[in-house]
Amino acid sequence: MERKHAHLLFPVLLAICLAFAGRPVDARDLFAGVYVGASLGVATSADNDALQSLNAGINSRRGSIVLGAEGEIARTGIDTSAGRIDRITRLKSRVGLVDGGTQYYAVGGVAEASGDFGSSVGYILGLGVETHVRDNVTIGAELLHHGFRDVGGAARDIEVNTLTGRVNYMF
Repeated sequence: MERKHAHLLFPVLLAICLAFAGRPVDARDLFAGVYVGASLGVATSADNDALQSLNAGINSRRGSIVLGAEGEIARTGIDTSAGRIDRITRLKSRVGLVDGGTQYYAVGGVAEASGDFGSSVGYILGLGVETHVRDNVTIGAELLHHGFRDVGGAARDIEVNTLTGRVNYMF
């Protein structure tokens, strides 16, 4: 995605969410189905550089267990020893436990960092929590650890931790 159009995505996402707001959901359906969202956060391991992201995913719920998959793209300004990271693209799997209207989950997956050094593929691991503020709107937080090896072909390994606040709209 080109940066010149990235600023349009959040207002479009917000308009879609508001158009569908108020859809009643049965309690057993909480955290199940397709969702879209956005987040703001910081890279805690790199001088607290900011990041903004958009995500989309799907969850399946069996009793109190939730299994899901999510794609996310983040615009960043993270400075590392290998150079600046401008974008992180993530493909995450999630497994969670629902307690009331709150889900606690673990994340694992792959990430691609792009920046001054070109691009590098690595892994992500993390934890998150998400709670419903309406039947179809959740807020939460996610702490992710990213590891990239041999960045820029210079045998440099970098690790980045991010902490984000998230809002999701469930369809």
